[in-house]
Amino acid sequence: MPVRLPAKLVAAAAIVVAALLPALVAPPASAATIEGAITSVTTTERVVAQNDRVEFSCTWAVPDHSQPGDQFTLQLPAQLRWNRTVATDFSLRSPAPENAEVATAHVDGNGLITFTLTDFVASHPLDVHGSCTFYTEVTYAGGEAETMQLSFGSIVVPLAYDPDAHACPSCGTEVTVAKKMMWWSDAAQTRLDVYILTPKTKTAGPVTIVDTPGPGLRANCPILEANVSDRYFEGNGMALAPFDDVTPDVDCADGQVTVHWPSIEAGRYITIHLTMSVTDPSLKEYGNSGTVTMNDGEVTPISVVTQRQAAGGDGDGTGDTPDTPNTPDVPSTPDVPATPDVPSTPSTSVTPQAAVAASATNLASTGADGRPLLAAAALALLTTFAGGMLLTRRRPRAK
Repeated sequence: MPVRLPAKLVAAAAIVVAALLPALVAPPASAATIEGAITSVTTTERVVAQNDRVEFSCTWAVPDHSQPGDQFTLQLPAQLRWNRTVATDFSLRSPAPENAEVATAHVDGNGLITFTLTDFVASHPLDVHGSCTFYTEVTYAGGEAETMQLSFGSIVVPLAYDPDAHACPSCGTEVTVAKKMMWWSDAAQTRLDVYILTPKTKTAGPVTIVDTPGPGLRANCPILEANVSDRYFEGNGMALAPFDDVTPDVDCADGQVTVHWPSIEAGRYITIHLTMSVTDPSLKEYGNSGTVTMNDGEVTPISVVTQRQAAGGDGDGTGDTPDTPNTPDVPSTPDVPATPDVPSTPSTSVTPQAAVAASATNLASTGADGRPLLAAAALALLTTFAGGMLLTRRRPRAK
C-alpha cells in the first residue's frame, strides 16, 4: 500500500527548501570597474601642431584577485582624438613564449579606451600589471604657442603647442631637395599615400620621376595627381594651384611607376600623388625608393620607410600565493587521569525538524559558489530523514 509521509517530515522539507533557496538562485557577481588602474601616461613628443600624430605610452596595474570581465578605462583629453589610421581594437599580451591575452581594449567614438581583463587573471591573480601604446591626432587649433595640459583622468601631461611647428620631420615649407613622404591612409593599414615633391626647376627641360615600391608593396595606377606650379604651399611645400596645363606620360610597367614630362619651364615646383597597396601584411615596415631627374640630367635619389602603427601593450601576473607564516608550537597538556566509568544515561532524542533546520542553516552558509553541493546535500538530507521516519513507522511493537 502507498506510504504516506508524516506531516512532520513534510514540514522539515519545507524548512530545508526555505533555507537553501536564496543560495541556490543567487545571481553571479557582476564585473567590476577598477578605478585608478592607469598609473602613468607619457610621450616623447616635445612640440606639436594641429593634426600632428602623437604617440603615447601608459602603465597600468589592477588589485590582486581582480576577476575576468573586470574593466578599467582611459579617456583621451579634449585636445586629442584617436588616430584614424589605427585600429580601435587591440590586445595586451603576456611575454613570450606564453603570449596569452591578458586584456582586450576597445576605443569608442568619444576617445574612451576600455580595457577588459580576460581569464588570464583567474590563473594569475597576483601582481597583474603592464603597459600600453596608443596613437592620437591633435585636434586643438589655438592661434598662439602655449603649453597644453592634457588631462588623462587624474594624470596630466604637459605638451607644448605651436601652430607653426610640426611633429612630422618631413613636413616643412619650401622644398630645396627632392623628397618623398608616405603614410597610412586607412585604419586597417592596407594602403599607403605617397607624395613626391621636387624643388624649383633651375632650367627648362625634361623631368622624370621614378617610384619603386619596396617589398610587400604594389603601386596602384593610374596615379592620383601630377601637379606643376610656380607656387608652393607654405604648410608642406607641395605645388599650389593654379597648376600649369601640362600632362605627363605615366608608365606602370615592371613593378614601378615612371612619370615623365618632355619639357617643364624653369621656376616650377612639381608634386605627384599616388597610392600603394600592401601585398604582405606580415611586415613591420615598408620601404619605397626612386629617383628624380631634372635640371639637364641631375639625378636625386629619394626614399622613405613607414612603419606599421598599431596600438597594443603587454601584461603579466603571477599565480603564486603568499607564504603562510608558521604558527608557534603549542606545548602539550599533561595527561589527565582516567575517570571511572559512569553509567550511561539514556540519549535524548532530536526531532527530525530540529535536525533538518540545523543542517539547512549550516549548508546555506556556503554561499552561491556551492549551489551544486547544496542541492546534493539537501537531497541526501531529505532521503536520510525520509528513510528514518519510514523505518520508525514500520518497527514492530514490543510485546
